[in-house]
Amino acid sequence: MNLRSWRWVGVLAVAVMAAESIAVLAQAQPTLWHPWPVARHDAQRTGRALVMGPQRASLRAEMSMGDSWFTSSPVIGAGGRAYATVTRCVISNPFIGCLLYASWLTAITPSGIVRPFPNPLTAVRYQGQPAIGRDGAILAPSAHGLTALTPRGTVKWVAPGVSGNPTVTADGSIYVVSGHVVVILNPNGTMRSTLVLPTEPFAGPAIGPDGSLYYGEVDRFVSAVSSDGLLRWRYPTGDQVHASPVVAEDGTVYVPGTDLLAINADGTLRWSWSTPGVSLSGTRVSLGADGSVHVPELQRFVALNPEDGSIRWATPALDPGYESVSGADGTVYFVDDTGVVAVGPNGGLQWQFPAPNLFFNSTLAIGPDGALLVLSNTRGFWFQQ
Repeated sequence: MNLRSWRWVGVLAVAVMAAESIAVLAQAQPTLWHPWPVARHDAQRTGRALVMGPQRASLRAEMSMGDSWFTSSPVIGAGGRAYATVTRCVISNPFIGCLLYASWLTAITPSGIVRPFPNPLTAVRYQGQPAIGRDGAILAPSAHGLTALTPRGTVKWVAPGVSGNPTVTADGSIYVVSGHVVVILNPNGTMRSTLVLPTEPFAGPAIGPDGSLYYGEVDRFVSAVSSDGLLRWRYPTGDQVHASPVVAEDGTVYVPGTDLLAINADGTLRWSWSTPGVSLSGTRVSLGADGSVHVPELQRFVALNPEDGSIRWATPALDPGYESVSGADGTVYFVDDTGVVAVGPNGGLQWQFPAPNLFFNSTLAIGPDGALLVLSNTRGFWFQQ
């Protein structure tokens, strides 16, 4: 067999392994009706797509927002259009700073055009974290209550008095948390039930396949609450949990407190992992196609073994941001001080796009065609598959 034939064998082997990874991942994750319907991809907050992301640094579009900035994570519909909240200071004082902010929902086309979302009720501003319902409706908090809009901006329904950011589960149920109260809506916006939580969430919850809620509390605990509102367990986190926990397929809950905690489904600690001198409370942990737990450090990005918290691989990174996402082939995407970075499933650098001074709180999502969307304060980027 000549050298060219061996090369084709290698390419075929890689393709087969990628296809196998995608098949396994599709079986492990719940079926979703849109490529990225909620912040961090799914109600479990895994940050893991069902399609492969970009394999090279091919920029499709770059966006500049001027005096406005992105203030939510993006969600992406089946057609590849994304939605995110944008904020601007409308009244400012040279000595005090901004006195009044205005926020509104925007649509981001696959070609990078950012448009204010069509708003038939001109007095209403849709703001907060959007989501996409099972029927394709864009769900947005507003002064009137949670509002469902068609992609053209027509109001489908309003849930009066329901305030808070929506999360949509695999069966289409819509969860909205406000203080101690969780409102659960049917996909058509009708009321299903309400829960009164025993403690108040500090950040948005993750929702397990059985309807259990997992969230960090103000008083440095993480709580697990059953679908009927009963407290299942609490565990101390050492610091306030500024990000949602992540729920894996086997029920393990990953909680970023002072350390990263891996908590079994019964509330016992499986393992903990720490970064000396640094709290992980704001870290948005993501999961890889092989179950690896992705965590940013100050000077590197690591993948941990879900069984025992040992390091599977670590790659140098210059102050990586809080958030990462992964494609179905295991490629991980994140932002650091050099720009946008893609790391292969074994920790090797796959590609890097120079974009200095990106925001540490940048958010990312992967669309139906494998395109990667990065929103970073006043800037945005689409990378094509």
